[in-house]
Amino acid sequence: MFGDPVTSPKGWPVRRFVDVLTMPLRNGLSPSTAGNHAAKVLTLSAITRGAWDAAAVKDGAFAVEPWTDVRLDSRDLLICRGNGNAALVGTAAFPSRSDPTVVFPDTMIAARVDPALLNNDFLTHLWRTPLVRRQIEASARTTNGTFKVNQTAVENVAVVVPPMAKQQAFGAFAAKVQRLRERFGDPAHDALFDALVQSAFRGELSSRREPGATRASGARRATSETPPPSP
Repeated sequence: MFGDPVTSPKGWPVRRFVDVLTMPLRNGLSPSTAGNHAAKVLTLSAITRGAWDAAAVKDGAFAVEPWTDVRLDSRDLLICRGNGNAALVGTAAFPSRSDPTVVFPDTMIAARVDPALLNNDFLTHLWRTPLVRRQIEASARTTNGTFKVNQTAVENVAVVVPPMAKQQAFGAFAAKVQRLRERFGDPAHDALFDALVQSAFRGELSSRREPGATRASGARRATSETPPPSP
């Protein structure tokens, strides 16, 4: 569908990430041992496991009352600002829903993306491609064994911006695959579902493709009920 975003074979525009945002990037707020303002706070596992994990929260106390911009909003792409594993720094996810009772910590960066330019599902998968990962890992700096990226590095990430209709078609396909993942409920099939979505992203799926005789052939058949988005 989109081809290799590294080479952008379809000639779609490439823009700096800062140019597709509706507001400046912002870091979250971390709890304080001396805090007396109680609220739930995300842990990094919420965004570093390959998909959004709404259960990755804990009780926290803050030195100040957390303001609106550090509370959970489904419009924000939450980006891991630092991790001991270079492969996890910069990983990101959109929350499945807004929740003003939950705060994101300062180990995350929030990016409010312009929905007229980038579809959330498309951006989620674009963020995992070599195009973005190479840029993030090249800009990461090590401090005491922790790899970190700052807001400037994130702002300068180059992203490809295909026509919105193409992005939305991919988003619909990705949402269908996610529903199937939840229906099967077997973590053993997660790699298959991820592969299906990534294949659709690259334009490697065909509605005429026969499902293979594998343990997950049922998932392939269910997915093929709706053809993948056309290239």
